[in-house]
Amino acid sequence: MRKTAKGMTSAALAGAALLALTGTAHASLDAPYIGSGYSTNTHAVWCVQHDINYYLTHGAHVTNKIAALAEDGVWGAKTEAGVRWFQGQLSETPDGVVGALTGSDLLMEGDPYYNGSPTAPGYCDQYIPGIWAP
Repeated sequence: MRKTAKGMTSAALAGAALLALTGTAHASLDAPYIGSGYSTNTHAVWCVQHDINYYLTHGAHVTNKIAALAEDGVWGAKTEAGVRWFQGQLSETPDGVVGALTGSDLLMEGDPYYNGSPTAPGYCDQYIPGIWAP
């Protein structure tokens, strides 16, 4: 009985936290991670490549620029290196994988036309894992 009550309480708290998040943010919390050993969906990879290229030309504090990535939707060594570079720009651990933290940063720092905003969805926010934080 105690385990059931604890489980129900945990589920209620998790649901409340999720509802609080969805009221002020959107994006795909269910989108798979992107990178070597993870999903390399063509649309997701293109969004990552495009957002990194956008950040290269529009980022406020870009240092040690890299060459623009080919926006071909194919995950490869250059795209992984681009993700590591982007992660380093934002003081993340450069592991080369687009998870929830890197994905959230791409959504916020990348192309607003494709990423949308905290109140209006865009094309890429369904493919990049993470959330928009206002």
